[in-house]
Amino acid sequence: MGENEHQSREWSIDIDQQNNLEEGLQHGSACCIYKVPQYLRKINEEAYTPCFISIGPLHCGRKELMGMQIQKKRYLLDFDERVNNAQKLEELKTYIKDKEENIRGHYSVTSKLQSSEYIEMIRLDAVFIIELFMKKYRGQKTFC
Repeated sequence: MGENEHQSREWSIDIDQQNNLEEGLQHGSACCIYKVPQYLRKINEEAYTPCFISIGPLHCGRKELMGMQIQKKRYLLDFDERVNNAQKLEELKTYIKDKEENIRGHYSVTSKLQSSEYIEMIRLDAVFIIELFMKKYRGQKTFC
């Protein structure tokens, strides 16, 4: 590759990065969860594609990740059993519903999930993470 071609490529990358930065800034200051830019994904697609679990809306609903949804639901049952307070569980759902717009604002990509689906996805993912940490902390067996 000649020096001019190399410089042109550097300029192209710089412009792409600047465009991605500006696009991210347009989403507002709350936005802090971004989709990996396409130019990075092209380098190694598999490195940026979940193959086991999805947390959050970016890869939610992908068929190849649905097996872990069952595990998330098991952890939700464990959480319900551990908390053992229907009112507190409903308060969690209400809290997520009240914060839905704020939560959505943290993602650079707009989710197409309906409100009820989005709230349930956030609740399921949040409880899964909490229960996973609790089980690890207590030395209990987890799925991994």
